[in-house]
Amino acid sequence: MKQGNELAIAVQVRQMQTRKRTPREVVDEALSRIKDRESEIGAFAHLDAEAVRRRADECPIDRSLPLAGIPVGVKDNIDGVDGPTTCGSSIYRARMAPIDAPIVSALQRLGAIPFGKTVCTEFATFTAGKTRNPHQLEHTPGGSSSGSAAAVAAGFLPLALGTQTAGSIVRPASYCGVVGFKPSRGRYSPGGVKLLAHSFDTVGWFTRTVSDARYVQSALRGELEDGRLASRLPVIGLCRTPWWSQGDMALMDQAFKFLTRGLKAFGIGHRWLDAPPEHAALVEHHGTVMRYEVAQSLGAEYGQFREELSPSLRALIEEGQAVRASAYMQACEAIDRESAMLSSWMHGLDAVVVPAVPSPAPRLELGTGDPVFCRPWSALGGPAVAFPVLTMPSGLPFGLQAVAPRYDDERLLWAAQWLERAVSNSASQPTTPIHP
Repeated sequence: MKQGNELAIAVQVRQMQTRKRTPREVVDEALSRIKDRESEIGAFAHLDAEAVRRRADECPIDRSLPLAGIPVGVKDNIDGVDGPTTCGSSIYRARMAPIDAPIVSALQRLGAIPFGKTVCTEFATFTAGKTRNPHQLEHTPGGSSSGSAAAVAAGFLPLALGTQTAGSIVRPASYCGVVGFKPSRGRYSPGGVKLLAHSFDTVGWFTRTVSDARYVQSALRGELEDGRLASRLPVIGLCRTPWWSQGDMALMDQAFKFLTRGLKAFGIGHRWLDAPPEHAALVEHHGTVMRYEVAQSLGAEYGQFREELSPSLRALIEEGQAVRASAYMQACEAIDRESAMLSSWMHGLDAVVVPAVPSPAPRLELGTGDPVFCRPWSALGGPAVAFPVLTMPSGLPFGLQAVAPRYDDERLLWAAQWLERAVSNSASQPTTPIHP
């Protein structure tokens, strides 16, 4: 029998609405799990257990609240009045926000219980915090939403917020074996988030399953799911992308084969397609825009607290300061052109599956991983869903991601549920060539 933390979010909500469990019981179970493993994983930057218990005791159980009693972790670059928003930097170690970020307020209005601040890499860049991968403690959980991904993977929380500028939701989700949903850019307000690169910064979340991610999306939208999608199967595209050679090609190929076997079992149509030649420059364009905007966003910190920044962050800011405005505008224009082409490239498809990460999670000393497979889709601004596919002999997960044109979020999540089912179906077959 599944434990409470393993149940779908919708099931947990129904249990509380029917008085089979209380929010306090849910919170106490989460705190018990955290007590057992937090010292080795380090998912939280700040956690006030008594404050969380008080919120649970005060939580209204109302059938109109679709997230009533559900704990949610808040990434440490997102404002929440339950603790300081440090952005993973000593510069802001005592910074208390006067109000919650809009996304935190929205979840609270739906009944969710903010549950501490989860570890964020330094200003959501590449200098890691204390968090370790729950599956192998000597490996990275990814970044920058390190603590959120690890908290869900460890079973601490059913839901945690993250942000993505390059690959900060998709990469840690794949490394930690959970689902990471990056909505279309602009779908949810980035207010109350310490911005890094305003052209790309996007708020999203981590859950155990795609179904849970879709449930949260429906709750935030305040709308029922589109019934038209239930009457058919999705049509899936598969693309190795121009950056295929930058990853473990044999492992990525194994993940695609594993997925397609499940798709065939369900009779889900799928076909391979090549990325437009122009897409090959997207990684470079994303890097140019990101560096330029990071230099602007963190200019004050660089000017006043330079010595408190890590050497790698100082170098990133200085690289951005060297980017000419004309080069920045050219990169923005190129991204806009590619974004306009995406719908025609994906015509007739509900989602395109592409690599998420080049390899399983690297060891801690090697950093938080390469976002090369995430940068193009962050640049284009559409939604992305990372979902687990394989498990290595070491226990480390390895996933893929599904992408779609901007604002096709609901259709993508629906298609991703079928992808999740296909993976599960493939794993259940006796001749599964799993665990490479």
